Amino acid sequence: MKNLFSLKIKSFVLGRGRITTSQRNAIDNHGDKWIIKLQKTSDVNNFFKRKASITLEIGFGMGDALIELAVKNPNDNFLGIEVYKSGIGTVLNKIESLEIENIRLIEGDAVDICKNIFIKNSFKNIHLFFPDPWPKKRHHKRRIIQKDFVESVANILTESGCFHCATDNENYAEQMLSALSSCKSLKNLSHGFSKRPINRAVSKFEKRAIESGRKVFNLSFIKELQF
Repeated sequence: MKNLFSLKIKSFVLGRGRITTSQRNAIDNHGDKWIIKLQKTSDVNNFFKRKASITLEIGFGMGDALIELAVKNPNDNFLGIEVYKSGIGTVLNKIESLEIENIRLIEGDAVDICKNIFIKNSFKNIHLFFPDPWPKKRHHKRRIIQKDFVESVANILTESGCFHCATDNENYAEQMLSALSSCKSLKNLSHGFSKRPINRAVSKFEKRAIESGRKVFNLSFIKELQF
């Protein structure tokens, strides 16, 4: 008998994330305040108390870049998506200890959320830093940067909004460049790879790459005006 259900390929493995007592307590005690409960479709402006430009970070990890940007840009709003509770708990602790008001979090699969939940023209910037490279060839289909996902990102960017990516895996970097370049709504701000944004926090993944002597590849594409 054939299986009636086909499992969607995921770009993550939930079993990888261990959670500490402090992280669990942060979710239990502060989650209702900062974690968004999604509706079928959502206007992200309703997630915040005040209207401002919104930057989305996909897979924020332990939140280094997300926290630093929010602190340095108090007049902007920031939204982070993460599947691992350990990262969510860590960021919640930082939000509370630093008394940050301009961050909201979502727990879930960014591929589904970007495609099905967010309305068009929602974000000024979208960040995707050091996603799982799935280095084995047979696992490349699990990489989050695929043609359909790039189209979803372009759809939810505002006009002239920017999609910033970074990876230390050269093969993945080339795939990212190809996928982004093939999207008619996006334009590369450089000829190939771009310079590292000076205002980006150094995450543990980037620090590890630098210490190991691996090259970091950066990409910046803007959404062009459509006529």
